Amino acid sequence: MQFIYEGTDITEHMEIRGCVHRDLSGGRADSLELVVGNAAKWFAWGPKRDDKVLVSHNGYDTGTLFISMILPEEGRYRLIATATPSAVRRKAYGTYENITLAGLMRACAAECGMDWALFGLEGSIRYPFLLRKDEGVTAFLQRVLEMEGATLKCLNGKLVAIGIEYAQEQKAGQNIEIQSATPGFFYRQRGGRWDSVTVMSPYGEGRAVDTAADTLESRIYTDLPAHDSLSAGRWARGLLLCHNRRAEEMEFVTPYNPGMTALARVDVTSVTDAAGEWVIDEAQHDFFKGSTKVKMVRKITSIS
Repeated sequence: MQFIYEGTDITEHMEIRGCVHRDLSGGRADSLELVVGNAAKWFAWGPKRDDKVLVSHNGYDTGTLFISMILPEEGRYRLIATATPSAVRRKAYGTYENITLAGLMRACAAECGMDWALFGLEGSIRYPFLLRKDEGVTAFLQRVLEMEGATLKCLNGKLVAIGIEYAQEQKAGQNIEIQSATPGFFYRQRGGRWDSVTVMSPYGEGRAVDTAADTLESRIYTDLPAHDSLSAGRWARGLLLCHNRRAEEMEFVTPYNPGMTALARVDVTSVTDAAGEWVIDEAQHDFFKGSTKVKMVRKITSIS
């Protein structure tokens, strides 16, 4: 394992007793939890909030993380670092007029000193008006991106917007076999998939339907700034997709597997209802225990 602090490898100066990295999607920042034994050596480096750290281990790289807090704990210290600096958590009101999606990402990234990227989305999508409602940068962007059927990934100093359909269409990186007796396996059908979503505004109306929904429950949004029927329909599809993809969840624990990363595709072979195509929602790697815990959501292609 290598521990890089502000660009310098200080692994040999650290007494690392525990290390867990959480790779997350849905607007949540990746995080690192590091337990350090010899506090004197660690504090000799003068660590402070928003200093940059990175851990690499057996083919896995956490990317750049920012120190969030350092907590004393029974003669040891627990270091918490996240993929976003503290500025991201600052809440604010704001208005954005005649701005593109790329422009919005650029403005929000600049506000907290980060970079940005788009995958599977058109940066030229234009918003005549958007209102930020006393939200942090990531909460605000996640809310907008869900209307577009996308999600925010915070990693390696970047705010990354990724289309859900784009992620679902990627080739599966791994194919795993799961049986009902597989240790650490948990499958849940939460149900409650909405039948339809309608977005209505004074300037347009759009509706999306999930042909595989298990209920006749629908939602109507009348408070979104859709400026025409095209945007209303696009947002209806995006909101329906983002809600219904969480109707089925699967969790399992495997030996350390660095290939399990958030928003990667996985195919599951099983005689249970868990068989099929999935997308990783979060992955937790424990470098000391040599284990990986994964949570996935079902791939959905039934929305029109």
